[in-house]
Amino acid sequence: MNDDEDEVGYRKPPRSGRIKPGEVRNPNGRRGKKGKAKDAKPKDNSLAAIIDRIDNEEVEINNQKMTKRELELRVLHGKALKGDTRASAHLEKLRSAAAVADGKKSGGGVLLLPADVPLHEWTASVAIQQAPYRGAHPSYILDGLPGYEGKEEEEEDDEE
Repeated sequence: MNDDEDEVGYRKPPRSGRIKPGEVRNPNGRRGKKGKAKDAKPKDNSLAAIIDRIDNEEVEINNQKMTKRELELRVLHGKALKGDTRASAHLEKLRSAAAVADGKKSGGGVLLLPADVPLHEWTASVAIQQAPYRGAHPSYILDGLPGYEGKEEEEEDDEE
């Protein structure tokens, strides 16, 4: 071996500290930031992004892994099955919003009637309200409804 290779001193590190072939270092350069990958995208701190990150976190309940969003929907569905009308209305709203987002046409829904109005009376009042938009006289629509005996026509005849 040559004496020059083994010599240790200024700008001549010991053999163990020398850069090996293929090794990449930047001994005279500036240190880079630690913990940040070059291809990492910056975090989006908008409200929608934060909510989305929270909703997509996984939780484990009864040895079953699911996202927080799925857990929320399961709880909401359970309340709706127990008879909670607010939960069922909220669930239907979420379903219709998901159908619109997916591009599907929403065709069905849940109809909540007032408890003190019988169904045939409610149907008759809806028919009267919608008659102008359907291009028909209310009596024409009401003739086919159960529980309607032509009361409006009799009242009109009495007035003349």
